[in-house]
Amino acid sequence: MIRLLFLACALFAFSGLASAQMTVDQKVSDFTQLAATYAKNYGPYEWKVQTQNFDLFKVKTWLDKVKASKDDFEFMVICADYVAALNDAHDLITFPSDFQAYLGFGVDLFDGVYLIESINTQQLRPTTYPFQVGDELVSVDGVAAAKWVQDNRRYGTSANTRSTARYTSQYLTFRPQSLIPDAVNLPDRASVVIKRQSGATETYSIPWAKSGTPVYAVGPVPGLNFNADKPVIGRTLRRQDVTDIPTDDPAPDIDVQYHAAPIRELSALRLPESKMPQAIKDVLGIEQVAPLFSYPTGFTQRLGRSGFDYFASGTITVNGSRIGYIRIPTFLPSSTTAALNSFVSEVTYMQANTDGLILDVMRNPGGDACYPEVMMQYLIPTRFRTIGYEIRATAYWLGLFSYYLDLDQSFGAPTWIIKTDQALLDGMKQAYSENRGRTGPIPICGYSLDVDPATDRTGKVTGYSKPIMVVTDEMSASAAEVFAAIFQDNKRGLVYGMRTMGAGGNVSQMTGTTFSEATITVTDSLMNRKSPVVTTDNPTAPYVENIGVRPDVQVDFMTKDNLINKGKTFATGLFNDMAKYIQTGKL
Repeated sequence: MIRLLFLACALFAFSGLASAQMTVDQKVSDFTQLAATYAKNYGPYEWKVQTQNFDLFKVKTWLDKVKASKDDFEFMVICADYVAALNDAHDLITFPSDFQAYLGFGVDLFDGVYLIESINTQQLRPTTYPFQVGDELVSVDGVAAAKWVQDNRRYGTSANTRSTARYTSQYLTFRPQSLIPDAVNLPDRASVVIKRQSGATETYSIPWAKSGTPVYAVGPVPGLNFNADKPVIGRTLRRQDVTDIPTDDPAPDIDVQYHAAPIRELSALRLPESKMPQAIKDVLGIEQVAPLFSYPTGFTQRLGRSGFDYFASGTITVNGSRIGYIRIPTFLPSSTTAALNSFVSEVTYMQANTDGLILDVMRNPGGDACYPEVMMQYLIPTRFRTIGYEIRATAYWLGLFSYYLDLDQSFGAPTWIIKTDQALLDGMKQAYSENRGRTGPIPICGYSLDVDPATDRTGKVTGYSKPIMVVTDEMSASAAEVFAAIFQDNKRGLVYGMRTMGAGGNVSQMTGTTFSEATITVTDSLMNRKSPVVTTDNPTAPYVENIGVRPDVQVDFMTKDNLINKGKTFATGLFNDMAKYIQTGKL
């Protein structure tokens, strides 16, 4: 009896907490804090005014929406809409919840429609749910798939229309509350309409597999008396994405020009972790070592069989030309030193045994900005221009650069490190003193935007000197775009595939709001390329943000044919085109 009474009281207490909503003043305070944090720290501000017609300083309309919001869920969606209006793949707002719901299958955009790409047959037994990979998802609970994606693109915003559509499509069947606040209100089952490849349309009642603890409101909040016009703006330390950056040569002949800080913070060029839960990685193939396509007949595999391999690689002879292939799945390996050693070993082998080389960075979400620059030292046999960074001028960066210059000088750091520190500090001082948004383009991995190729201890240039193609798609992001942009800017070879995402700056993680406990990611800078890029959908500018890296040869992997045949058509075309490029120097 006592236990039952205690349980009843506990349930009543929880019910009260679950229904507690933020006050209007608390919502206004949180939103003002969110907007002020972006206003102070967001690097591409002027670029977004110019290209997205969005001025993050103009918040009156947003505050009116906040004041009119009926509950915490609606308020959170307004915050998500504000961040999404930047159309920045690096910028995201998430709320503290581990609740998620999954329908047991994944979809993606192929040939303009949403097709099933994967099915969890343990969750969805084929005898009950006989639909297959390649069938079309028509609707969920009466809402057409295309309409749902359009209406909810705030959750998958990824810098360009196609990347955003593909990312948002993942949430048709996977709903994490950390991104989608009202995911807890999903019914137990969904009515799902699927068009089979036979042409038949079938309706299924599929249970949502729910896990984690649902959050129905922000919860208990202090009853503070405060001035909503003067909120406290919180900020956490920026996340340290790379923990093993070497300061010495990881191996003979490898000169890794990394400095632990502040480069470690500036070099964070990767899609936010909260944007890449494992369920989405599995469907999209993000960071997977294996390529998206099956190896063609005659391919001899070298790396990629072991779970300890950082790359997949191999060779194949096509039309008399021996072609090398290396897949780079991420620029944030578990060990930068070991990965670079493996890469250099493969490049050395390919130089001696192939006529041309394919480098695959499809579905690569980025990582460390300096890692691709070092790789390029083994792929470009002459001095080349790397990516510069226009960094938002704040007291935070000014103080950090000054601190590390003093620290390195006191510890007798190498001259190139001192020069790098001084270049960063000088650029920041100038921008800060002029009260302008950003510095000019400055290097973050060395003291100069001009980088020399790798050499051995005798001064001989090493690395790969034969024809190269880099393969990209709209899920190649951030540091992967640094890799492709340096390659293209210096005319080293052909970029093949589809335009990259357009995630063009380094990213920091910060406290977003106090009462609703949101975490945000903020882009601090703009990547600056060697030359302005001319496109029809953006102003001519030397930026990667929103523009992406455009391929020299456009070939789309996202077709139903490639889905059904495991990329056979794409792979055949890729290797045939590489053979032609080796033999003729053009496509």
